[in-house]
Amino acid sequence: MGLYIEAFHSFQKAISLFPNSKEGYLYKFLGHISQYTDTKEYSSIKWAECTLKEALSKAKKNSDLHYYSAVVKMSQHKYSEALQECIRTINYADEVSARDYFAKGLCEACLDMFRDALEDLGVAVKLDSEFVDAYLVRGKCSYIFGD
Repeated sequence: MGLYIEAFHSFQKAISLFPNSKEGYLYKFLGHISQYTDTKEYSSIKWAECTLKEALSKAKKNSDLHYYSAVVKMSQHKYSEALQECIRTINYADEVSARDYFAKGLCEACLDMFRDALEDLGVAVKLDSEFVDAYLVRGKCSYIFGD
């Protein structure tokens, strides 16, 4: 736990020196996620979410921050909110990736929006023909949807 405290102290110092830079926030967020992974302490997810909100208040159109926000919301089963973050991720991206469309398709699948999920998962595999998880989720959606 001591290493996390030292790391968060350093990240916070970077944020105070460069408040408009996303890097300090991003590393602090990833630190909270790592802490959650190691300890399963739910408060770490809440702290990660707070860090992202703070970062997004400084960089509203940063696609990476919106992607990470979507991931956090998915982990909390807040799929409608996660879907909105995925849409922002894609809209603000300089260059969209298979990861972005996979996340959007996964949210849509969890919301029983199978036609939309199939479309976005199809985009994901077009962008990365070796994206195994996209093929698997797309197959499940096709099976459930009856396509």
